[in-house]
Amino acid sequence: MSLQPPFEGLLPPIGSTAPVGDNRLDPSTQASDYTAQASYWKMVDTIVAGVDEMRKAGELYLTRFQEERPDSRDSQGRIYDPYKLRLAKAPFTNVYDDILKNLSSKPFAKELKLKEGAPPQYDMIAENIDGQDDNLHVFGQRVFTDSLNHGISWILVDFSRPTPRADGLPLTLLDERSQNLRPYWVWVPSTRMLAAYSDFENGREIITHARIDEPSVTLDGYLEVVVRKVRVLNRMPIGFDVQGKPNRWGPPSFVVWQFIQPRSQGETGIWMVVDAGYLSLDYIPLVPVILGARAPSTYIVEPPLRNLAFMQIDEYNQESNVQAVADATCFPMFTCIGRNAPTEGNLVVGPRAVIYVPPTSTGSQGDFKAVEPSGASVRVILDKLKETRTEMRDLGLQPLTQTNLTVITTGQVAVKANSAVQAWAIRFKDAIEQAWKITADWLGDSSFEPEVEIHLDYSAALDQGTGFAANMQMRLNKDISRDTLLASAVRYGYLPDDFDPEADAEAIAQEELGLSPEQPIDPRTGQPLKGALSAQAEALRQGQIAAASGGNGAAANGGAVTQ
Repeated sequence: MSLQPPFEGLLPPIGSTAPVGDNRLDPSTQASDYTAQASYWKMVDTIVAGVDEMRKAGELYLTRFQEERPDSRDSQGRIYDPYKLRLAKAPFTNVYDDILKNLSSKPFAKELKLKEGAPPQYDMIAENIDGQDDNLHVFGQRVFTDSLNHGISWILVDFSRPTPRADGLPLTLLDERSQNLRPYWVWVPSTRMLAAYSDFENGREIITHARIDEPSVTLDGYLEVVVRKVRVLNRMPIGFDVQGKPNRWGPPSFVVWQFIQPRSQGETGIWMVVDAGYLSLDYIPLVPVILGARAPSTYIVEPPLRNLAFMQIDEYNQESNVQAVADATCFPMFTCIGRNAPTEGNLVVGPRAVIYVPPTSTGSQGDFKAVEPSGASVRVILDKLKETRTEMRDLGLQPLTQTNLTVITTGQVAVKANSAVQAWAIRFKDAIEQAWKITADWLGDSSFEPEVEIHLDYSAALDQGTGFAANMQMRLNKDISRDTLLASAVRYGYLPDDFDPEADAEAIAQEELGLSPEQPIDPRTGQPLKGALSAQAEALRQGQIAAASGGNGAAANGGAVTQ
């Protein structure tokens, strides 16, 4: 059965087909938001993948020089491509990836978790948030990094598909528990969200349509076969305002399309419906994680590190130029003056080789010497390369420590990084809490108000210990208490996060008391005390221990005196 849009608002039956290439019917059609960002996403993904992928991209990111002709010939007439030789040796220092990992790790210096006091069922879900044994912290860092790299990422909150009972009756609570039915989160990278559209309902923005690329790998014997699938989430408009604009939307549905490979050469293949149904929620459970600036009414997002990515491409070309110029100028050339080129044999050049240049027939003396360039051009472009890398790290909001930066500049960069990463982390926190709210809706829990704890204090790690040194001086001046100083030590990383000041105080008391002799001695003779004096001294010692541990030391001392 072939389908025509808009499918009359009904779900297509299993086995329905759609042609490939017709954008009105092909579920793999990319939205204009996707195509507008696809080239940039490909660039940053190639950068993060490293030097091998950069070289495979060839002229896309490494410019071919004007005279690098693919049909060039060497002195012996052999054809070669000088660009490919330069490409094969092109070095690549991945400053972008280093900054990306550094910035994306800051909100996760401490565990991302639900605030203490959340119901136990949510803590259990958080320990295996995606059904693949990744907890909330690991899952969150992956999504945050992708959002920082591409500007946007997505979280789909889905629910386990139940297995129907053999008798056809509805599932009981025991059946659901035995099948481990539960909500789980699916990370959808921006490169797999083929299309996403939103509109407004009751004053809130909602997702009305989304198409997700879901490739998988199956085995045909020992052969891996890639299976292409596209999941379509959709809501049909059911109400309109006076201007004819939709303002109410029907229940969300899902349709899974699978690409059927052509059976014979010349065919293009078809898309076939392999699964379809309605969601039990009244909305599409998708959460966009947006860290960049979003264009109005679209999902086109300005990536936070966009300028840095283009500078990385420039750095790659500069670094390749350094290598190419070094190859051209750092090896000496040999010249023979006053002699014709030999007609037989080859000129021997190398260690322990001696070349004799006899006089010519005219009596003039010949000369043979090495000509070595000065290499000044290498120094110029190398200095430019270093300057570019410094600018990249500055632009990357890193706490720089290069010697060519003043302390004031370094401090300003640190503050800038602090505020930028905090803004991203707060946006991310909001998206994660939305995903938890959807999780609660799947469980039918309308009372749960999720609150996520995410690390937002980065200034402590950026001030190079000056803040803690100031707190130490305040303690010496008796302006703050010991507990406040210990809390500062935890904040600045000098003590572990689970440091317990009460347990530490008790340990200090035990250490100090441990210096006392187990058996009292006479201070004049150094001999152990005996009799009543020994008993009195021991009672005094026990009273001190009781006082240090919070007991009634005065009573203990009083008891010792009465003896």
